[in-house]
Amino acid sequence: MARVFDPVLDTDGDGDLTGKQVSTSACEEPVVLIWSSEPVFVQGPVLTACDGTGNLFPDTIIDLSAPGLAHWWLLVDGEGVSVSNGEVEQPLSPVYPEAAEYEENYVRVVWAGDLDGDGRVDLVIDNVPHYNIYKGLELYLSSEAGPGELVKRVAIFTAVGC
Repeated sequence: MARVFDPVLDTDGDGDLTGKQVSTSACEEPVVLIWSSEPVFVQGPVLTACDGTGNLFPDTIIDLSAPGLAHWWLLVDGEGVSVSNGEVEQPLSPVYPEAAEYEENYVRVVWAGDLDGDGRVDLVIDNVPHYNIYKGLELYLSSEAGPGELVKRVAIFTAVGC
């Protein structure tokens, strides 16, 4: 991540660069960045533990380990998706009972790594509970977690079909 000129916010001439350029060697697709008024993200390389998964099904465990990161796991069972560090297990996204009727429902990891530079795992999860509701791209940051939590959901994108 690097600071760059933002043509909307940086036109006042004070020389501050408020834009963020995010890139990854993992894909050539555009990278989505969620802006915060607080300085949450760090400049420089971002550690990646997982560049995405396919759809997650019950009884799945995803290892989110990477050099420089605390060792965590993503767990999927009949109740939903949770994250664990071996001591704490925190539910993230529920499995919606009505979603079982549709092939289009899924939960998958889009990305996991250290976005905020605190040495702990941050997550982007895609969660589609119903064929007509896209409730995907949930961003969880470890630096925003409260007592007894590993991560906190800080952003979500939701869209509804026609």
